[in-house]
Amino acid sequence: MMQNSDSSTITVEDARLLRGGQVIGVDGDVIGVIGSLLLDPITASPHWVTVDFDDAGYALVPLTGAYRDGQSLRVPFTGAQVSAAPERGHVDALTPDDEQVLRNYYVQVRARGTDQR
Repeated sequence: MMQNSDSSTITVEDARLLRGGQVIGVDGDVIGVIGSLLLDPITASPHWVTVDFDDAGYALVPLTGAYRDGQSLRVPFTGAQVSAAPERGHVDALTPDDEQVLRNYYVQVRARGTDQR
């Protein structure tokens, strides 16, 4: 996956540019539509994004390893990996327990490699 030269950590300012854009997986497929960015309560920096699926609900994806590509967000996961994430519904904040469950899931996905579907 090749990042743009201007890519960096997703910021609060990116939220306006990204909202309603597409989430694109590591395989180049569109995963869903960007919902909202969830901020870390201490640093106020975005750490998670909600992904809206057409009819299949929502998923949360960590912003670690993600980057903005115009109005799209590229993430280091496939659509299948994101849709298999533990369900948390559409939330505006994560509890520490929910965040740990999701973090554990995505760490395991990365350990298996992004070619797993």
